[in-house]
Amino acid sequence: MMNKITVLFFVSFVLSLSSVIACSCIPVGSVSDELNKSDYVFQGKVLKINSELLSYTKEVTFEVESLWKGANNSKEIKVYTGQDSAMCGYNFEVGNEYLVYSVDTEEGLLTGLCSRTTSIEYASEDLAELGQPMKIVYEKKDSWFVSLKNWIFGIFN
Repeated sequence: MMNKITVLFFVSFVLSLSSVIACSCIPVGSVSDELNKSDYVFQGKVLKINSELLSYTKEVTFEVESLWKGANNSKEIKVYTGQDSAMCGYNFEVGNEYLVYSVDTEEGLLTGLCSRTTSIEYASEDLAELGQPMKIVYEKKDSWFVSLKNWIFGIFN
């Protein structure tokens, strides 16, 4: 029969294992290597973070300011990352700007600590090597008035 100290030690050991498990990455490549590996590379400002989707993932909505790689005709891009750094998630903050390297998967765009994603204030080397961003052409959305006018004229034509 185990005494209380042995049981306490065993429980403490098991509980400490969960805090030891952490993100482990191979070193990130050069800017050109990571550009080639990524499906989307953009500079954007975080508009909102939704942490309530799944326990291990959060959805980050960016306002796109510059785009070097990827097909985007919307002013916003949603990217998914791990809930915390132990899950290799990047710790984005609303209102801050980032240079984001992401891959396109069935679940959506993914990024994390194992990419070159970084706060824009630390991205000067990347920005210099990336050069000029692509010209982005956004879809023009009609105002509610134009939509109403088109609907009314559609009825009478």
